[in-house]
Amino acid sequence: QIYRQGSESCSRFVTPEPVTILTTPPTSNPIASPTPGPTTSPTTASPTSGSTASPTTASPTLSPTASPTAASPTSSPTAAPTTASPTSSPTASPTTVSPMSGSAFDICPPEPVNTDACVNINSYTLLDEELTTAQNELILCAGTHITKKSNEINIEITNKVISIQCAIYGECSITGPGRHFFVGGMSSSAIFSGISFIGATESAVVVASPLKSAFCHCVFNSNVKKDGKQGASIYARASTDIVVQYCTFENNNALKGSCITSVGRLEVSHCNFIENEGASIYMRG
Repeated sequence: QIYRQGSESCSRFVTPEPVTILTTPPTSNPIASPTPGPTTSPTTASPTSGSTASPTTASPTLSPTASPTAASPTSSPTAAPTTASPTSSPTASPTTVSPMSGSAFDICPPEPVNTDACVNINSYTLLDEELTTAQNELILCAGTHITKKSNEINIEITNKVISIQCAIYGECSITGPGRHFFVGGMSSSAIFSGISFIGATESAVVVASPLKSAFCHCVFNSNVKKDGKQGASIYARASTDIVVQYCTFENNNALKGSCITSVGRLEVSHCNFIENEGASIYMRG
């Protein structure tokens, strides 16, 4: 709202010079009778010797005031509107519905677009070597089918954040006994995408890191926990945080958690569970 101060014309009021009035003796009416002699000035509201500084009532001043007396704007705008106004800059993060707070949030990456960067791997040992030197991503070429031997120690992902993807989802697999992967360490995280885990006997993947790990568009088939206990396909230890989306679990066997056992935070969505023996998902803690 803008206040604009305009100019107003003002009239000067000048009182007449005092005059001498001749009077006659007073009559019986005190109101109408003249004074005994001439007065030098009117008895009431006598004029001043000069013009008054300003009219006595409802008259404009000779000049406008320096600034409006009421509702005048401040010398500078306020730092922010007083009501229902946005802040001068967005907040650092949304106040509600933060990422990963809802079950519909999807962290699964799409299939790789640039498949020229894929790696051809034909052994479990070579896969371990590639993961050791990879920075934050390893793309397996479509048609990569790795067999793990019984005497080969499982691959450990520690102190690394990495995404392991198949160039074409469903066209890469790891088959063999024992454990296929262990994700551990306080600063480790892994996202497995489009890979099949087949025939593990000690939990196909064990997660022990507090950072978020994920399984996307994966297949877990015929994994068995040979001691008959928990987590034939995925076993997540205490204080872990895992997401499982768009995966298929089929013909897995364990007393508790033939597909997934979790002692930490677990989010599962858009998955298929087919002919598994024992509770498909077991959570505790």
